[in-house]
Amino acid sequence: MKIEAIWYEYSPFVYAVAGILSVSNYGSYISVMSGILLVAAAATILRMRWVYRKNRAEKTIRDKRAQRVANRKRTRHADMTDDLEF
Repeated sequence: MKIEAIWYEYSPFVYAVAGILSVSNYGSYISVMSGILLVAAAATILRMRWVYRKNRAEKTIRDKRAQRVANRKRTRHADMTDDLEF
């Protein structure tokens, strides 16, 4: 797997961990705000990926069902025309 693909998949978790560590540091107001922003970014990325992948999976399922129905109709039509020999 390429490094870009690995980073793409794991970056939200890295952001979340960095954000949690930054918030737990309580050193300053800036570190707390940075941590909150990192956790929010991680949550946003994960939510967007989840919605996209869910919609893509549903589309794939719909396409496969439509293909099965079309194949069934073609098979039935072929069976019916075979019975109607003149």
